[in-house]
Amino acid sequence: MTESQLDQIMDFCKPYYTKTGRWHAWDHVTAVQKHACAIAKAEFPEVDTKILIAAATIHDMGRIIKDEGHAEQSGVIAKPFLETLGITKQEISTILDAVTHHDVKKIKQAQTLEARIVYDADKIEILSTYGFMRVAFWLVEEREMELGKAVNFLWEYCENFHATLYSTYAKQFIKEDMKLLSKMVDRFNEYETAIRL
Repeated sequence: MTESQLDQIMDFCKPYYTKTGRWHAWDHVTAVQKHACAIAKAEFPEVDTKILIAAATIHDMGRIIKDEGHAEQSGVIAKPFLETLGITKQEISTILDAVTHHDVKKIKQAQTLEARIVYDADKIEILSTYGFMRVAFWLVEEREMELGKAVNFLWEYCENFHATLYSTYAKQFIKEDMKLLSKMVDRFNEYETAIRL
């Protein structure tokens, strides 16, 4: 894949992220791109970072259609466009594997290292302190959850899937944040219990 082809992918995808809501907008995409490249640089230098950037760019586009199943929808939207770019079938297959398997329910079915890297990069965006807050606000705003329910639902989710991370980079990146988040959730629950009595 050339830089020009990657630029075309970015140009194709960017308008979609004006419609995915502020919690899954372009800043989330660029964070996932950066984390994916950092993971590759630290542990998997053989991986083509242009493929990672392309997959990270595409991964949440399907949210314009629906939240549940957005990974597959992202692949459906992107595949016809990717086929017009002149990139190889192997590159398309690798990108789509990473896009369609970045969900915790699908990652075990992934066929490529790139899928594991994009998955980890996306999950850093939940398991970090910043990411936790971003997703908690998304749950309150988009799913209309009460704040306490959102915080505890998300924390339970985080506790269950931080063990699914593949790279040492991702595990180390979120290690201190998970400790901090654990204390924060405990304090939040103590406070909420005290004021509700």
